[in-house]
Amino acid sequence: MIYLKTKHLLFILIFIIIILSFTLSISVFSPVHQAFSNQKKAVIVDQLSLTFPNQSFVIEAKAILEQSGYSVDYIQGENVTVRCYQNLASQNYNIIILRVYSALNPDRSGPLALFTSEPYDKNKYVLEQLLDLAGRIFYENDTTDKKEYYFGVSPKFFFQTKGSYNNSTVILMGCDGLTYSDVAEAFIKKGAKLFVGFGGPVTASYSDAATLSFLKHFVKEGLWVEKARVMTIADAGSDPIYDTTLWYYPLNADYKRVDD
Repeated sequence: MIYLKTKHLLFILIFIIIILSFTLSISVFSPVHQAFSNQKKAVIVDQLSLTFPNQSFVIEAKAILEQSGYSVDYIQGENVTVRCYQNLASQNYNIIILRVYSALNPDRSGPLALFTSEPYDKNKYVLEQLLDLAGRIFYENDTTDKKEYYFGVSPKFFFQTKGSYNNSTVILMGCDGLTYSDVAEAFIKKGAKLFVGFGGPVTASYSDAATLSFLKHFVKEGLWVEKARVMTIADAGSDPIYDTTLWYYPLNADYKRVDD
């Protein structure tokens, strides 16, 4: 058996540490690691998949985003909870697509509420309810004429969440996203650069078609937002029932592009 002197052991140990440090530095600064850390991210929050499923929309939207260099997360209906909305700001998404039901008060006054798929329970989210960040909202069931109660979140809910929307583009596909600017302002104040939504009630089928057109022009083709909006209206027209079209906020963001 051969025994090494202490001095030799120390030399070998220092040599191993140097090699390991060099290897680690190569790994950290390698193109592969940089590409991973710089990966653009998008999410589709599809609360409507429970009531108005449209798998074609999901497939086409994901294809446009992935072809444009985004990794895409998909959140299906039953997972659209208060906590789901709460976590959006901390995920570093560049594009957030909210395919969710949204509604004003019955008299068309604000604020706008975004629906979750969580049945309402007065004993849940007590603090959020006390602060008017979340509360009870309802669907009118056309078949039974009964109201179905769920949790909804208010505009200031998005401003109060932890994290930042980090220069993201937010697309709200539900009704009245830009009838008032309260939801848009909450996202912008929290770090988003652009909010896109409809200026009134909208049907799900039209919203899907218009959003796909907008993604094609704004994300895939890289047009500035006003040009993409004009091209979307040329493609999809206005909503056949409500005559609603797509708008954006802030109003001076005409020349914003997706990668700005």
